[in-house]
Amino acid sequence: MQKQEFSGLCLVWARGISVCDRWLDFNNFIEDMGPRFGGKSIDRFPDKNGDYEPGNVRWATSKEQNNNRRDNRIVEFRGRSMTLAEAVDLTGLRYATVRARINRGWPVDAALTEPLMEAGACRSGR
Repeated sequence: MQKQEFSGLCLVWARGISVCDRWLDFNNFIEDMGPRFGGKSIDRFPDKNGDYEPGNVRWATSKEQNNNRRDNRIVEFRGRSMTLAEAVDLTGLRYATVRARINRGWPVDAALTEPLMEAGACRSGR
């Protein structure tokens, strides 16, 4: 295996995550996964805590990978669990606005559904 091909895996190996033996030969990895394309990189999915092995790895965009991180804030919105970023994407609001609202004590649903105030307006009751 070429070192540059799996740079950064020392961290996941330290967490007990492994690469299947077949993929220790990089040619086998390419045979199974195909070449990298469109700026994507490998992501463990659907089990983000699982090993790097066929069936648990995909080529993913940075947005997909960010929504698959262990440290994401999971919220209930519109009847399902999702990351805060995914919920914000459904609203048209800015992520920074929703996060600031939540950090100020707003309930998640209100932070995601209250429209922005017009300039110069005051909000009472919060």
